[in-house]
Amino acid sequence: MSVPNDNRETLKVQEVAAILRCGRNQAYELMQRGEIRSVRIGRAIRVTREALDEFKAGREAATRAG
Repeated sequence: MSVPNDNRETLKVQEVAAILRCGRNQAYELMQRGEIRSVRIGRAIRVTREALDEFKAGREAATRAG
């Protein structure tokens, strides 16, 4: 799957995985543990760009500190 570069406010799990360069299952696990905030709409799970940016910023800060 290619990395989405449009301006949509929400992303599908597969798109989050592509952006983070991880597997879909790992993306689901990050959401289940609460590391990435997500919203369930019926059976669909969506992640806002803001939530993904917060997760990435936290990872970058941890990398610099460690």
